[in-house]
Amino acid sequence: MIEDKEKRYPLEGEFKIEKNELWFFPYPRSPFIRKFGLPRRMHFSGNWRLNPEHNLLLVLRKTDYQYAGDVLEIKGKIFAVEPEELFFQARFKSGPEGESIVLLRLGGRWQADKFNRLNFLVTHKKEEDILLFSLGWRVTENHQIVYTYTKKDLISGRREREYLEFKGFWEIVDKHHLRYVVDFEKNSLFQFKGFWEIPEKQGKKGEIKCRIGVGLKKGKQENIFLLSGEWKVKRKNILSFSIDYGKGDLWEIVFRAEAKLDKDKGLVFLLRDRKNAPLGVEIKFEKKFLSANRKFFLQLSASEKEKLLAGGMVFRW
Repeated sequence: MIEDKEKRYPLEGEFKIEKNELWFFPYPRSPFIRKFGLPRRMHFSGNWRLNPEHNLLLVLRKTDYQYAGDVLEIKGKIFAVEPEELFFQARFKSGPEGESIVLLRLGGRWQADKFNRLNFLVTHKKEEDILLFSLGWRVTENHQIVYTYTKKDLISGRREREYLEFKGFWEIVDKHHLRYVVDFEKNSLFQFKGFWEIPEKQGKKGEIKCRIGVGLKKGKQENIFLLSGEWKVKRKNILSFSIDYGKGDLWEIVFRAEAKLDKDKGLVFLLRDRKNAPLGVEIKFEKKFLSANRKFFLQLSASEKEKLLAGGMVFRW
């Protein structure tokens, strides 16, 4: 819209995003280009936001032709998410008789805030604008994060459910943190504060139970999900938990393992993280798993062997 002497004129054209900057290209045959002396290419400067309807907002900065705090809203829907990108599909009236559908791209990285909500940080000059995904997310059967929201269709007017799937893999950081990595090299990852536990008795196939609260206290959602996988012996004192993310896409959570005897002279493994810090988790593996990996467990250090043998443990699996 163009305002002139308290009158408003609709300006046809389309928006484009280049290097996270917003540009508007007026319809070439628009009579307002000559009438108001408009340029063929108009730049809007501001900070990106996402409103509750999941439309893109640009909160304008003060310039020679902009008022600070004015908000420009682009209606549409989030089309896709990638490790370093967010694609937004918008519909514009590009001329007197036609409309165009444009795919707008913002570059940045994914992070989680202190309330475990998903954020997209748009790289913008020397700062980063935050697009807050305020609703809850869930974990699918393939262990991937999916964000769901409802959206009013611009044509039909009906509210439709939209799904955004993030392809990544899970890591255990420490006793109270889990991390979902979208792209490690680009620091595009969600680090969540939560709780996880491993049932004490495990076989070759096992599970890790996770509990993560999402959102503010008033509307907090608790995500409880299982990471199902397969235990494997990597090398001396190293265990891995291999998770299938679908279509044979396997990633491992790696633990250091320290063996000891419990009061019933059973073999127990204390898990540690990659930095060798204790995780406060003890696991007893089924006899079949121990037997299948006896060569590994017999490669314990001499001192550990002595402790086990002194306790009456005999390695006959």
